Amino acid sequence: MADTTQAHAALHDHSGGLLQQQLQQQWQQQQLQQQWQQQQLQQQWQQQHLQQQHLQQQEELQQHHQPQLYMQQQHHLQQQLQHQQQLQQQPQQQQGSSTWRHEYCYEQSAAAAAAAAAAAAAASTEVYSQRQQQQQQLLRRISSSPGRRTSSSATHRSAAAAAAANAAAAAAAAAADSVDGSVADATVASTWELQQPAAASSYAQERYLQQQQQLQQQLQQASTKQQQQQQQQQQQQQIHKRCDPYPTSPR
Repeated sequence: MADTTQAHAALHDHSGGLLQQQLQQQWQQQQLQQQWQQQQLQQQWQQQHLQQQHLQQQEELQQHHQPQLYMQQQHHLQQQLQHQQQLQQQPQQQQGSSTWRHEYCYEQSAAAAAAAAAAAAAASTEVYSQRQQQQQQLLRRISSSPGRRTSSSATHRSAAAAAAANAAAAAAAAAADSVDGSVADATVASTWELQQPAAASSYAQERYLQQQQQLQQQLQQASTKQQQQQQQQQQQQQIHKRCDPYPTSPR
């Protein structure tokens, strides 16, 4: 019985010691919380005091230097707005420059092709008109020369050959509008050879047939080159479409 009593007393003392420790820890925690709250309140009071001082200083500055301060603030705001606008415009400018490069490449190729076609057409037309004037002058000299006149049938044949040659030359010049100037010049030169006066009607007819065949061959060559140029233009357009798969509206 004495042992159990002592054991109960020891247990009671031990539990009482634990309870006292717990109470002491709780009291310490409460003290720490109160100190922390006091520190927070003191910091808030200091912040409020600093804010009040700052407001007072601003009021004093506004009273004494209000115009200058207002201008500085406005200038600072304008700089910030300009900086933001520049940042917003940079991606748009990059996108616009890429689109402009594709469009410029396509427009330059189309303009170059149109200029080349116009130059070839002008050159062929000018050469054809010059050759035709020379042919008419030569025919007038031959008809007015007494020593080289032929019979009426030969004259009619040469005139008919000249008319046919003129028609063929006109067709060649029309076909040469989209072909280079060398082909047009060769076509007109062949018609010029066709216009040469013949000494006899048989020779003129034979020469006329030969020149007709040459003209047909040259016209076929011109049409073939025209088709090749059209194919090249189509290929260039396809290349530009690949470069710019999403074309924008024209500027």
